[in-house]
Amino acid sequence: MPKKNIIHDQRAFSTTMDAIFFLTLISIATVILMPSIMAERQYDSAEYTTKQDFTAHILSSLLNSKIDTFDYEVEHPGINGTISPIDKLINGSSAKPFNKQHNHRTFAEIIAEDLILTLSFNDSGTTQAIEPITDPHKEQTTIAITNYLDKRIGGRYNYQLHTTWEPVEGYPLKSSISVGIKPPIDAVKQSSRVTLPTNNRPSKSYLMDTIKDTTLTTHINSSNTTKFGTYYDSFNKTIDAAALSSAQMIPHTAYPFEFNNNTITITEQEMARANQKNIANYLKGSMAEEINNTVSQMANTNDINKTRQLRDDQIESIYNKVNKGYVDITLSIW
Repeated sequence: MPKKNIIHDQRAFSTTMDAIFFLTLISIATVILMPSIMAERQYDSAEYTTKQDFTAHILSSLLNSKIDTFDYEVEHPGINGTISPIDKLINGSSAKPFNKQHNHRTFAEIIAEDLILTLSFNDSGTTQAIEPITDPHKEQTTIAITNYLDKRIGGRYNYQLHTTWEPVEGYPLKSSISVGIKPPIDAVKQSSRVTLPTNNRPSKSYLMDTIKDTTLTTHINSSNTTKFGTYYDSFNKTIDAAALSSAQMIPHTAYPFEFNNNTITITEQEMARANQKNIANYLKGSMAEEINNTVSQMANTNDINKTRQLRDDQIESIYNKVNKGYVDITLSIW
């Protein structure tokens, strides 16, 4: 039987050696570069931590530092010949500007005051200040914050300080402060909560009075239709009460100056009525699906404990919409 010649193919062997050689080079490179990579990561981590600590320190220092003198001028020009209630309080639209000055107040107090004084309606892309005469307060607040941050940060980082206040969540009435340029996504951020000196903030117990336990126990065995109508009407009253508390707070922001005049009382009453209606309509519309769902569950159960819990949760939800007597102030550094 004739012998077959065996042809030896060296290509597979060569490819294997190339792969082994390549992996060896990678291993050597990793050993050489690993300390550098680890050091760079540690450096980045340390730098980020340093920025976090620095940002927290600067924000805390800002909010607690006192301004020796905070001065702003109030002037109302009487645009288009119209006379607002505040014109009457200062003897007509041609009244001279008057000056307000605060001594030894903290930045936190100045920022809180500015957010209250400069509330504006923001609807369909149009912004209308409740009372434009307080615009100089915004200007001086921005200048004071900028001067402080420029001095403390000293050009080492870019920064932005920002906060927005909505007395009623989602309602087109808000104010904001923004100092500095828009931060990138990877900016270091620190926030601090500041309470605002608002009046007539709603209490949870006040809202709870609109749908008491006695209402629940009285109707627990009623028909589903009766329960649905009763609970639905009660939650509407809850919203009306919440809207009234919020509306009564707004006039105090429009006329913060210490005048004792019947014009203010009349104006506040008119503003409160108008804002209560608008806020109530907004809340009823925006929360309609949520409240319908809650009421349906309440109407379809005879378990008083479950009914109370559903009531409590819904009251809490409404309360959170209007209990906005605070803001979170955020400082970003990069």
